Amino acid sequence: MWRRTYRDVDGLRVEGVGETVLVRNGGSYYLHDLRIYADGRIDSGSGPLVDLDGLRAELLSGRVATAPAEGARGASPYAEWRFADVRSRVDADMFLGEVADRIDRLNHRPDSAQRCRAALDTYLADPTEENRLGLRERYEAVPRHRRRGSLGAGVDAALRTLTADVGSLLPALFEGQPGEPVTAESHARAVAGIRVNDQCQADVVAHNVDREVRTQVDGPASAPSHTVYAYHDPAKQTGLHNGDLIPVTVEGVTYPSVTHAYWALATGDPQGILAEPDPHAVGRLGQKTPIPPGWSARRLAVMAELLRAKVAQHPAVAATLLATGESPILYQEVYAGDFWTSAGANWTGRLLQLIRAELAD
Repeated sequence: MWRRTYRDVDGLRVEGVGETVLVRNGGSYYLHDLRIYADGRIDSGSGPLVDLDGLRAELLSGRVATAPAEGARGASPYAEWRFADVRSRVDADMFLGEVADRIDRLNHRPDSAQRCRAALDTYLADPTEENRLGLRERYEAVPRHRRRGSLGAGVDAALRTLTADVGSLLPALFEGQPGEPVTAESHARAVAGIRVNDQCQADVVAHNVDREVRTQVDGPASAPSHTVYAYHDPAKQTGLHNGDLIPVTVEGVTYPSVTHAYWALATGDPQGILAEPDPHAVGRLGQKTPIPPGWSARRLAVMAELLRAKVAQHPAVAATLLATGESPILYQEVYAGDFWTSAGANWTGRLLQLIRAELAD
């Protein structure tokens, strides 16, 4: 039962979730809140915050326990007990995968189940062996204990068959049962089952949408709105992300992207920034370059003017921004500080919403 939490980093709120786990200290196990934050940091109660690799080490060492030792002492502030007949459905790798998914969701990124579903859609549209193997890789990345719940029982059962090679033996779901041989026909049945499941889900969604329209005679009770995630995708240069290679001209200098322009102005080294074509590399370079005093007091105004220049110089970008309607915009970038991204204050997303309102006005 994950609970919302957060921590304060230099006045910025970093969102997180927490869950009670068992932590070993000596020969005893104690209840402890494991806290996971959007920036990938994890509080395991052992001292400084760790990352996923640090949590993996603690899981493998048994300090954070998914299966306490038989007969060991357990304790909470209110009770003590001994563990007997210990059974766990979650091992270290499964729990670590669930934690990684939690970090993805805190950052509004697709988690392992959603990436698996995307790979499944790719296979259904183009059922090649290469796409099937890609689907298998994505399916196996979903923590085993979460597959039925996150993918759906019917889809999970079909994927167990579809991701197994023809001629192999599908492991039985329960001990003592014989395995089932995988054939081309069983692959076809699995695909047919997934399509039927998807159609049923689509019918339910359509029914609910129709019901909402019928119950709101004069329109929806509130303006329809969904979250827009602005992230860098080299294949889709929408212009909403600062790293998209959409040139912007500022004070007579044309930069390949807003990221280039921002760091050139921040560092006072336009030639050094222009020498690097990759926006991600520019972000890394900017973080290592000294910033002049007083920059933090100006950076919001500078970014706002850069974004205004981009939409003014590129009508297609302005149209894309307007098309987001009234949706909140969450900005995501690896080499930008929490001040700018949805991991923290999301100021780039806020500025995009402000400029969108200016365009609408």
